[in-house]
Formats: sequence, structure tokens, C-alpha cells
Amino acid sequence: MNIKHFVLLCSMALPLFGIAQSTYCNDYHTSKCDVSDKSGKKWTLHPSSKSGLFKQGSINVLNCPAQSKNDYRFILCYDEALGDKIVMKIKDATSGEIVYTNETDNFSRIFEFSNTKTRKLNIEIQIPKSADAKTVASGCLGVMIQNRKTDKSGF
Repeated sequence: MNIKHFVLLCSMALPLFGIAQSTYCNDYHTSKCDVSDKSGKKWTLHPSSKSGLFKQGSINVLNCPAQSKNDYRFILCYDEALGDKIVMKIKDATSGEIVYTNETDNFSRIFEFSNTKTRKLNIEIQIPKSADAKTVASGCLGVMIQNRKTDKSGF
């Protein structure tokens, strides 16, 4: 095999590797997110949960309708290659108000809250740039969203 054939073969195989890695990332949230809950609460997987292949320096938004009288739990899981300070901001899609950011919560990977009104939320994920400008890593990232009916309290 001469060098031209080798280069041609490699150039055809490289995209297949990217497709294979991207496919591997599709269900990352169901296999890699830590869903243990010591409180004993029973959670349901929300259909807005997603995973994918992401690059350092990217910002991505995931939409999530949130029903009133429901508790929600957002769990972020990702490959170490993406870094350790990945920002998760949860915003009200209508007003743009930031409901939560993990920047003020030691970059926590889990956020739970009780939703009192039906609304649309945007989950913004910011993956920091690499310290080395010449290197841009990519890796799998998943956002698992879980919900359950809020416990009734009082009379």
C-alpha cells in the first residue's frame, strides 16, 4: 500500500471514529450519572434528559418544561477531559431570570428544587476553554433530569 492509499484510507476512517464516539455519548446520562438518593425519594426520568459529544469552549442550551407541584432534580455528568468547572445555569425561558447557577455552589453537579408554577426552563451548559490554546478536548456530557410530584404538607 503506498502513502496515498494510506492517507485516503485514514481520511475516510476518521469521520467514522467521530460518529462512533458521538453515538457512544447518546445515552451517557443513563449510564454515567450518579442517581443515588439517600432520602429514599422515587424519581422519574424526565424526557428532556439528553447527552451528547461536546468540545471545550462551547455553550449549549437544553429546554425543559417544568410542571407546577413537581420536584425536579438536575444531574450533570461528563468526561474528565472536559475539565472540572463546567457551569450549569438554569434560567426561566420567558423572563431570562437565572433560577440557579452552580458557579456559586462549588460547581455542584446536582440541583434539586420544588417548582410552584408551570414554566419553561433553559439549562445552559458552559464548558470552559482549555488552558492550552492549541488543544481542544472533546468528551461526553449528559444532563439527567428527574421529576416527581411534590409531597403534600399541612392539612
